[in-house]
Amino acid sequence: MKILRNILIGLALGAVVLMIGISVTSNGNGESLEYSDRIIVSLISPEEISQNTSHLIAYGNVEATSDMDLYFEMNGVVDNLYVQPGSWVNEGDLLATLERGTLGAQIDQANAAYTAAYNGWRLAVQGVAEADLEAMYDAVKSAEELLETLEELNMPELVIDYQAGSVAEARKALEQMEAGASDEQMAIQWASVQQAQAAIDMTSVAYEMGNLRAPFSGEITTLNLEEGEYAMATASYGKILNRDNIEAVLYLSSEDANSISVGNSVLVEGEYEASVLGISSRVDEMTGKRKVRVAMNELYELTVGDSVTLQIEQDKADGTSLLNLTTVLFDDDEVYVFFYYDGAVYKKRVDIGGIRGNFVEVLSTLDEPIVQNIASVRHGQEVELSL
Repeated sequence: MKILRNILIGLALGAVVLMIGISVTSNGNGESLEYSDRIIVSLISPEEISQNTSHLIAYGNVEATSDMDLYFEMNGVVDNLYVQPGSWVNEGDLLATLERGTLGAQIDQANAAYTAAYNGWRLAVQGVAEADLEAMYDAVKSAEELLETLEELNMPELVIDYQAGSVAEARKALEQMEAGASDEQMAIQWASVQQAQAAIDMTSVAYEMGNLRAPFSGEITTLNLEEGEYAMATASYGKILNRDNIEAVLYLSSEDANSISVGNSVLVEGEYEASVLGISSRVDEMTGKRKVRVAMNELYELTVGDSVTLQIEQDKADGTSLLNLTTVLFDDDEVYVFFYYDGAVYKKRVDIGGIRGNFVEVLSTLDEPIVQNIASVRHGQEVELSL
């Protein structure tokens, strides 16, 4: 009897299990629930695919294209300082001067000699009028008075001799005016004008060499000068930097350099927008790499000389697409993507070029929406679209 009871209990349990199985595989209308648990997929449209870009990660250093040492062109004692480190200056601004002794007086003398020579030549050409003679008398008198002043100030003999020569020239010009000038005399007078102009130019150049000026607009980052200090010609006494002309410089293999173009966008340190400024065609014999320059809008929070990480947009050939690795199925020697059509997904073979970081280069354009993540997806499977 106990055996028969156990058999009956077993049959009853089997019937319960069978009913549970039937309820799981039926929806009450006799329809199969084979696709009641359809997976949900997200799609990427052809337009979105066309916007995919890959980036080359590289490393470089920040440099200033306008970065120059500051130096005098002559030896001398620093007379005046007009700026300090941190000052912003414009091109040509005066930064410092040297003591120039008698150069100022020599410029005055040269100008006076030129005025006398030019007036003499002009009057010789135009003919002498009473007013012109009076003007020449005044010029001679001024030259003589300047000579007397220099002698009273005990100026160097070279300066006095130079002015004495100017007085002699003025007196000679006056004599010629009073006597009238021949063609030969006018030619001689014009030669005196040219000589006087050359003296002005030479003296002015010498005077300017004692000025330290800004070679371009920018910031004085360092200036190691003090008034009264003796400065040596061509020695660096500071630096000027134009922060508006900043670039990052890096070196790439020819393969990497060929994957980018001038104008491509660059992200510096993951936040600063920049662009490729130049790509050298010359390969360095030692490193086998090519120089690449990246133009930056400004220095931002960086410092000249800093090492930076650069994300450089790579080129994409016409008629190709870039797909994320999660959208591609590698099956032996074949590569597939899954596209969506009428409630289901289907496998499609594609040709690829290479791997670019997280992207695969597909050697064709794609006209169908592609499944973004192909995990657990099979050919012909019915799916639900993600909202």
